[in-house]
Amino acid sequence: MKTRAYYVSNSSSSSFVIIGRKIGNLFHEDVKLEKGRQYYVIGTCFEDGYDVISLNDEMAEWLKEHYSKNDRERIREIDGNVIEADFSSYEPDGEKLPAIPEGRKIWSFTADQHSSYDINDASENYPPKE
Repeated sequence: MKTRAYYVSNSSSSSFVIIGRKIGNLFHEDVKLEKGRQYYVIGTCFEDGYDVISLNDEMAEWLKEHYSKNDRERIREIDGNVIEADFSSYEPDGEKLPAIPEGRKIWSFTADQHSSYDINDASENYPPKE
């Protein structure tokens, strides 16, 4: 067996960086998503990182519908804060981050490989209560 004394990357997760701003809460406000922009909400923490949910109109409606039904206990693990991204990147190591515009923040975290990339993934990650 080989022993390593340095950091070993886990292939089931990735570094993720977002530079942007919060524009509202999906579950409590009427949030408008503009075409051509990137939006994210951050979901539950799985074993290897957080669920990074790429948000479009279809995903937003699916999440709101789930939230309004009896799935609040599971869905509330998604805080609902919508981040409008000026920049986002998996594996930012070695990439030079752009200048941060005034009024913007940096979010940096580990994203799980099982993040909700579409509604099928989200329905597996946040199944209805039985």
